[in-house]
Amino acid sequence: MGNKKKWLFYKGYVIIQIEGVYPERVASLLEASGVPLWDLRRLDSRPLICTMPARDFRKLRPLNRRCRCRVHILKKGGWPFRLKA
Repeated sequence: MGNKKKWLFYKGYVIIQIEGVYPERVASLLEASGVPLWDLRRLDSRPLICTMPARDFRKLRPLNRRCRCRVHILKKGGWPFRLKA
């Protein structure tokens, strides 16, 4: 495991699914606000799946209202979530 992956595991991450008319707009607005996204992929024509730091998840709410998209957490990972279990 590389240093970056170890750091992300230590800080915590969430894998999210963004549904809506323009899910890529949410992703680009997150990137513009300084939230790092990685492993971006599309399943079908609509939903976008990506991974982001857990601490930045709350920054999604105003963007979702603005872009009219829905976000679902598919998986939570990292030490913060393992310690709570």
